[in-house]
Amino acid sequence: MDIHPQLNSLLSDLAAADYPDQTTVPPAQAREITDDRAKRFYGPYDEVASVMDITIPSPAGPMAARVYKPKGDGPHPILIYYHGGGWVLGSLDSHDRGVRGLTRASECLSVSVGYRLAPESPFPAAVSDCLVALKW
Repeated sequence: MDIHPQLNSLLSDLAAADYPDQTTVPPAQAREITDDRAKRFYGPYDEVASVMDITIPSPAGPMAARVYKPKGDGPHPILIYYHGGGWVLGSLDSHDRGVRGLTRASECLSVSVGYRLAPESPFPAAVSDCLVALKW
């Protein structure tokens, strides 16, 4: 099976970027790599009506979140987004473009949650944060 030319180009660009293996570097450096890859290789931003950084109150302290409002008159359903990264990697910024795309395509008011990451915040910290955000 042939690889689509756009995907082939992306794979070539990633290989040329010469990132270290994320499993061999400290978590903080792996997070920087994840954020850099997202900035360099995701497509253009999808247009949404507005984006606002907020904090969600939590027993562990204020939790960062980002609210994306779709274009058009509401009311809009709500989408809660928990970024990928195995509870160790990822951030509001690394998944910003993806959440914008979901917001535009779904016409949902989207809330991206900046939960605490391991290993600095061991299990079940991230899961607890996600539940707090859902209940909020």
